[in-house]
Amino acid sequence: MDVLIIRILIFTTFILSNCYASTIAAQATDQANSSAEPTVNTEGLSVIAAKSACRIFIGTESGTCFFISRTRNNKQQTVLVTAAHLFEKTKEKNATLVFRESTGRREMTIPIQNSSNMPLWKKHSRYDIAGLAVDLPDSDLVNIFTLEQLADQKLFDSETITVGQACQIPSFPAKLESTSLGYPILRSGSIASYPLAPVVSQPTFMIDVSAFGGDSGAPVLVAIADRINGIPAKTGTANQFDSKPTLIVAGLVFAKQRQTHKTVTPYEERIRHTPMGISIAVNSVLIHQTLDMIP
Repeated sequence: MDVLIIRILIFTTFILSNCYASTIAAQATDQANSSAEPTVNTEGLSVIAAKSACRIFIGTESGTCFFISRTRNNKQQTVLVTAAHLFEKTKEKNATLVFRESTGRREMTIPIQNSSNMPLWKKHSRYDIAGLAVDLPDSDLVNIFTLEQLADQKLFDSETITVGQACQIPSFPAKLESTSLGYPILRSGSIASYPLAPVVSQPTFMIDVSAFGGDSGAPVLVAIADRINGIPAKTGTANQFDSKPTLIVAGLVFAKQRQTHKTVTPYEERIRHTPMGISIAVNSVLIHQTLDMIP
């Protein structure tokens, strides 16, 4: 009888100790989950980013462009945005855009000069940004950003967009397309400059992504949680109030950083440029200013 009681006590102690250990483990897991900073679910945003850029041909030049939709004079207007030097280098009257359809690749010609050889596009007074109002026959040809998705001054002043921010750049480096349909190559990096505000003194910023010919005009895209009562949540984080992320245009790629070596001998001079793997972008606030110039 004593042996049976002892066995029962041992079994009961074993069960209770296991239950206690499980409870402690569950509490530890809950504490870890509650202390860990939740992140934005960016599933699907990369596909949107890849659909947001188009290749643009102007004569022998090739670059990248994207589109902003806004209300102008009580009408809906779509504006093509790209680097101004693509337009400035040519005397062509038309440009060709490469779109994608369910049936395949589609190229469309748009005018960039009027009959008097005057440009239809507008350039920022100081920076390498150009905008052109266009009529697209089908809005499904490309993902078009709304004006609210073009980052404003507040997002930089509040450091919602700041150094170390992950970003994506859809573009056509070295005139290369990712598929025969004409989709861009989507690359990822992070913002490498600090501070980004005020824009008056910090109009451009660097990104740790290599730049090539054909990248000019590409949008710099960051994921940001939806705004709460008009106040943007911190980029890259989310909570129960702002769990739906969207893509925001933070800038436009227009140049690359390189190191220049000059060698001088009694008989020759040599200059060698070494790429540094850094792209230079102009701040999206200046894109807003360019849009204001377009009637």
